[in-house]
Amino acid sequence: MKCIRRKSGVCLRTNSLAKLYLKSTRHGAVLVTRNWKRESTREAERKINNPVFYKEGVVKIYQDLFINLHGYQVETLIETITSRCGEQWVRAYERENDVKALGENFYFFERSENENIKNAALALCYKSNDIWYVPNIIPLQLDHLSQDEYNRILNNFVEELLFPAIKDTPVSIKIIKDEIYLREVAGNEIHNLLTRFSAVANKSTGSSYPSDQKRWFAFICAVNNAGKEIRPDLLVHTLMEQGWAEDSSNDLAEEFEFAQELLNFYKEK
Repeated sequence: MKCIRRKSGVCLRTNSLAKLYLKSTRHGAVLVTRNWKRESTREAERKINNPVFYKEGVVKIYQDLFINLHGYQVETLIETITSRCGEQWVRAYERENDVKALGENFYFFERSENENIKNAALALCYKSNDIWYVPNIIPLQLDHLSQDEYNRILNNFVEELLFPAIKDTPVSIKIIKDEIYLREVAGNEIHNLLTRFSAVANKSTGSSYPSDQKRWFAFICAVNNAGKEIRPDLLVHTLMEQGWAEDSSNDLAEEFEFAQELLNFYKEK
């Protein structure tokens, strides 16, 4: 309860459902009561229904490249790619021989470094059903590549070597985009449940308040019932976009992961 004092010394108490304040009029001071619970709910609905208010949760990811040969000979494709190599890209035969000695069949291409692209080795290997893919891009001078650095190398390989090599062939490629959105991963209904939770939750107490907890549990159960998988980093980023502090977002993501594991365990019993 909060105490508001007037000049006359009268103490007015308010609770979380209503706010009392003095409004000056020509007839003197008037006590005005406003129901903040109803107002906040209406405001929350406005935010939920306004796609501009909350940014979409999105995270950067390492892209994947899949090459479907459709009966085309992989050796022919690799030789065509090799013939297009020049100053920037070279075929890494030594790496291929090292891997073949271990009984694996990989093809490697190395990219030289410039101001935008790091020095790295790109691997190609067989996946299944006439499909080859890039399992990894290995930095040659760094400990690791960021998502942007990795994706720039992959896209440069596609643009400079792969696209020209598959022209007039039955080969098709699929490259996964570099961003994922919660709405795309989980669907509109689940995304809206999380948005509704964030819109009206007390962000200083997480999911502990009973009414907030119900909305949080509704989101968790909907994800599990739909069989969706949401990456923790995507959930954290989405929560932060919806106004949660980083620590609170990480705490909620941990709660979410534990709840999913518990629900899955219960279903398997």
